[in-house]
Amino acid sequence: MALPEDAVFDVYLEDVSQPDAPTVVGAQEVTPAGQPPIDFAIPYDPKRIDPDRRYAVRATITVGDQPLLATAEGVPVLTQGSPDRADLLLQRANGSTAAIGLAGRIWWLGALNGQAVTGTANVPHLVFDEGEGRFHGSGGCNRISGSYGLVGDESTLDIGQIVSTKMACTDEGRPTEQEFLEALARVDGYRIEGRELHLTGDRTELTFAERTP
Repeated sequence: MALPEDAVFDVYLEDVSQPDAPTVVGAQEVTPAGQPPIDFAIPYDPKRIDPDRRYAVRATITVGDQPLLATAEGVPVLTQGSPDRADLLLQRANGSTAAIGLAGRIWWLGALNGQAVTGTANVPHLVFDEGEGRFHGSGGCNRISGSYGLVGDESTLDIGQIVSTKMACTDEGRPTEQEFLEALARVDGYRIEGRELHLTGDRTELTFAERTP
């Protein structure tokens, strides 16, 4: 997923010989975190490494001191036949909000139900505002806005009534503005894959590419 500009990446090398009382041997902070994959190199004193003990690396990504992503468990390194490097997979932290990944970006429509956008001078786009629980953007001609919210699990998206200006438009490309708005009204779920946003619903999938405002 795309990370906010103020995301902070912290990674730790720990002595986990006693699982209930891990000891930090080395750490690194990357701020701002940038976008995945994030390279890191943890400084540590080799004299503190005991070949008879066990060590692991774990990491977190925070936004505004709130956890966003974290490793589910430490990755073994250095001793007991483990390598001196680690590839880390971070998952959504308990209590984090999915809207952090959704909001604060300009999402430009790339395809509707697998059909790429063609011949449109003004590409439909959306911007989500987490604080107000609203979105705004363009349908390709008219300005649009509405409310949105997360319902139940973090992949369920509720799109409220869509409000649009009433400019007369010529539908020269695909999808037409009406097709886009009808598809958007059917959306009830979403997922973020790297810099792509997929809005999904009944027989509907809108694929957007992300740009930072």
